[in-house]
Amino acid sequence: MSFACNERWTRSKSCRLRIHDLNDRGKGSVPATLKDPSTAMLYPAMNDTKWDEVRLAMYALQPRPAYAVLSTNGHRSGWDREWFYHFRTEPYATILYVDIRTDDPAQHERVRAALRQVHVPGEETPEGFRVFGYLYAGQAADYLKQFRCSVPTTKPW
Repeated sequence: MSFACNERWTRSKSCRLRIHDLNDRGKGSVPATLKDPSTAMLYPAMNDTKWDEVRLAMYALQPRPAYAVLSTNGHRSGWDREWFYHFRTEPYATILYVDIRTDDPAQHERVRAALRQVHVPGEETPEGFRVFGYLYAGQAADYLKQFRCSVPTTKPW
């Protein structure tokens, strides 16, 4: 499943998500960095609750993966592994995306499982994962989702 930036925000049972126009949001909910015309075509894909879910899921892993944040103002943080305090030092509303770097295949699988459990928009990268906080107009992204396989309890014949 994927979602793309469009005019209005809706979420259907098929998990297709269209992001709403920033102009329809309430006063004070648009970060000051997005009021710049050069970045006005960004659409939010995450909220504070989802960022907290990501933070706590990564904090629970041992060893913890490294992360780097790209903010909407263009600042990229250095790599860090402290998810509990350091990750929330900047407001979540300014996170354009978070790159999560894994060290080995086993850690990669644990991080993938945790991100699928949280169900966030992102993509797999050669170094690990990228979780999107905002999307550009027209950009599409898939959810990193938990796959469920249903097994019939009765025989079909």
